[in-house]
Amino acid sequence: ARSLLTRAVEEEHKLHELEAKLQKGDAEIEEKLHEQRRQLLSCISRLNAAANLGWKGRKDRGTEVLEAALSTLKADDSIHSISHDREHLQRHVSRVLAQGVVDAFESVRKYLCSVPDN
Repeated sequence: ARSLLTRAVEEEHKLHELEAKLQKGDAEIEEKLHEQRRQLLSCISRLNAAANLGWKGRKDRGTEVLEAALSTLKADDSIHSISHDREHLQRHVSRVLAQGVVDAFESVRKYLCSVPDN
């Protein structure tokens, strides 16, 4: 499990470095960010599986879920009419769930940044 953690820490550092280089509209860096997020999520999924007895943790859909959450949060709600209460409520629920996913990912990243180099 130690090597899994070490790899996850390395992938987090790579993602952090890419984010520092990001300028709005830079498609090349955004594609690299997407791929690096996928790499980090793969490491996190393997850590999760290792932490569960018998390697029964889920290792799938991490990237899909995070990317969908990020897209949901980027969506501009101001273009929609608030007069449709049900649609507004659905968008609100989607945003709350998406924020929870992103917050969980950011919490794991924060933990990985705090792991001492050994």
